[in-house]
Amino acid sequence: RLFFDHSLVELIAQEFEDNNALAEIRHQALRECVATLEPRQSELLARCYAEGAKIKQVAESLARTTASVHKALQRVRLSLHKCIRRRLAEEGMR
Repeated sequence: RLFFDHSLVELIAQEFEDNNALAEIRHQALRECVATLEPRQSELLARCYAEGAKIKQVAESLARTTASVHKALQRVRLSLHKCIRRRLAEEGMR
């Protein structure tokens, strides 16, 4: 059986709280960035990340090739990534 020093337990608890706070800031940045997407980008994101969604089915429903859907999704992800990084930088975080 392992026993931990009180200071170690406090350190672990603080790290956990810090990680939760950072995760919440990142989630908020993601929500804000998703809100700035163009309607067709939001629709693509919603379709591709819907439960059980398959890119092939999404492509067929949009009368597009799977390659074009993959590429469009890649562009949306990159746009979101850049937006999130900017927002975190504004908050003084990375």
